[in-house]
Amino acid sequence: MNAKVLIIAAILVLLIGAFSYFQLSEVTSSGEAEKVEHQWYIEANDFIEESDNDKSKGLQEAIDFAVDSNIGKVKLLGNATFTLNSGLLLKEGVALELGENTRLSVEGDFRVIEMEENSSLSNGFIEINTEEFSSEVIYLDGRSQFWSWGKTKVENVALINTTGTNQGIGLSLHSREADHYVSFVNFNNINIVGFETGIRLQADNPDEEEGYSWVNGNRFHNITLDSCVYCIELNSSVTIPDEVTGNSFQGLQVQLSDITEKVLSISGSDNRFEGVIWDVHLIEHEEAVIEFTQDSYQNKLSSNMRDGYIEDNGESNYSISPGESGDTN
Repeated sequence: MNAKVLIIAAILVLLIGAFSYFQLSEVTSSGEAEKVEHQWYIEANDFIEESDNDKSKGLQEAIDFAVDSNIGKVKLLGNATFTLNSGLLLKEGVALELGENTRLSVEGDFRVIEMEENSSLSNGFIEINTEEFSSEVIYLDGRSQFWSWGKTKVENVALINTTGTNQGIGLSLHSREADHYVSFVNFNNINIVGFETGIRLQADNPDEEEGYSWVNGNRFHNITLDSCVYCIELNSSVTIPDEVTGNSFQGLQVQLSDITEKVLSISGSDNRFEGVIWDVHLIEHEEAVIEFTQDSYQNKLSSNMRDGYIEDNGESNYSISPGESGDTN
């Protein structure tokens, strides 16, 4: 009786072993792509050739694969520097996560990262190392129609022009044509250093009888701007057909330098600004560093700037500093 039990047990062990072998063989022979599809994220380094000085192609391939495989997240980690000689398209549904000290070194003059609706970028440094650079570092085009159903965001990123030429735009949101819009995007904990324009929000007149373009309702929290010629620009009409309205800037820290011309140039309506502006004595001209343009209405500024630094050419704008009750035109 005991012998029969032992024989049956031995047969079961053999059958289980054989089944496991064939299952393993099937997974192994199915190729790397199938195994990758069961990961939670894509390792960008798997697509980047170490021998290539330019890492743009491999990183774009990782982003494309994240779309095709429906994985969605791409990680590029490590305290390393990756050179880019051409721009990246951060496609819809893809989150690009850099390491805290991962650096993208930009060599050339091109738009560095264009983001589509429902994409995200987090962590790391993007460094401009070409004196001729005059493009945008992070760019959102209204043709992608950013809206509240997406989760587009940029957070914990440093954008630095290291060349000392103060050219290019750090962050640009731009709607050019009818039915182009950028709305309800979140920007958190971003440092922008050494550009001609730190942040630009712009809506162009679509020049059509019907149709609007807008950059509205975006949130900017804990933004630091340092040594930019024009720190923040909002360019539009007061309202439709082209408007920049209802955007919120909270926790701004603006460090001026002797090259700074304007801290804020504000068009559009109902935009909100709160923050601290440092070392205004470094400005070498006597013109106002904050301007509400003639195309501005009912915007609000809370800062440490006194009236002498503020020029209001608009209507019903409101600015207040500590110890002041505020002024309304």
